[in-house]
Amino acid sequence: MTLPAIDVCFRHSGPNLARREASLDSAILVVLEFEVPLDDWQSHIRSLLEHVFLPVNPRFSSIMVTDESGARKWKRAKVKLEDHVHVPEFPSSPLSENDDFLQGYFCRLALEPLQQSRLLWEVHMINYRMTEAAGTVVFNLHHSLGDGYSIMGALISCLSRADDPSLPLTFPTSKARTCSTRGYVGKCKLKCLRTLPRVFASVFNTPWDFGWSLLKSTCLVDDQTPIWSRQDGIEFRPLTIAAVSFSLGEIKQVKSRLRVVDCEDEKLFCSVPHGATARDDKEIQRARAKYIHRTLKNSSLTITHVVGPYEKMALMRRPIKGLYYMVSGAPRNLSVCIISYAGKLRINVAAEKGFILYVWFQS
Repeated sequence: MTLPAIDVCFRHSGPNLARREASLDSAILVVLEFEVPLDDWQSHIRSLLEHVFLPVNPRFSSIMVTDESGARKWKRAKVKLEDHVHVPEFPSSPLSENDDFLQGYFCRLALEPLQQSRLLWEVHMINYRMTEAAGTVVFNLHHSLGDGYSIMGALISCLSRADDPSLPLTFPTSKARTCSTRGYVGKCKLKCLRTLPRVFASVFNTPWDFGWSLLKSTCLVDDQTPIWSRQDGIEFRPLTIAAVSFSLGEIKQVKSRLRVVDCEDEKLFCSVPHGATARDDKEIQRARAKYIHRTLKNSSLTITHVVGPYEKMALMRRPIKGLYYMVSGAPRNLSVCIISYAGKLRINVAAEKGFILYVWFQS
């Protein structure tokens, strides 16, 4: 298929607007940037999807149906891979213009909902050289398949280490030190005493954050600012997507010089399950979607993050140079998605068209 002009990213509202707001029809776009072109991918992609991707999660081979009581549930469906693998054709153009065409393609994917009558995922093979990659693969997965961590975990499980596929990928972990010596025992006790205020703070912050989240979904609304228009139907407007990378080594040097201390154990998260269970009550589904939609709509921006592996990964025996993701279908003007991968921190920004100039952002 041929990519339309970039400005043809507007979606028609009307019934679609009411349907999407009622059901929170959102998806996750995972972008893989490759070091080498995607030549001869046809001989690998079918085997990869059939034997690796589909077995990871039964929902990848299921569709959502409505039973007699009106409740939604998952049902196994026949898999036609040709309906879910797309190969776009860009107009012949210089390398610099390919980035613009890719922007338009991302915009189109973000604004067109997946068809509910088919499996709720797509794979887009973009075999064109860009400024940052020799080829690009985009996984478009509906959010009902799972939350962000489970979907990213499922995709990463389909990949292998680029240096040695027989070895497992390794991820950052928080390892507790053992107090083996007498002197170190004293240090551990002192550390425990210093940790007590954090524990009490956590006990207070948990109900506070939960209550604040409830208020945010009902009556509290952020003020109108240059990054938030407070208008309806934001999720149907054209997007600009920009990504920038930082070296984790350089970030650690800055933290060391500024004496910044990580406080990841103090972070609290109040989440609502986003993926539908095997069978949910109809009213519960509507209330959940309405709650999440209002919370997002009343907020200026969203920030999500995922911890990736230390090593470079490969798909179809091709090394992956870069990795990032974005969430589409959410009612906000600005969202920030952060992921670490192979010693780099990738920050991806999705904003309403005109909010940022992605060329300047990435320079």
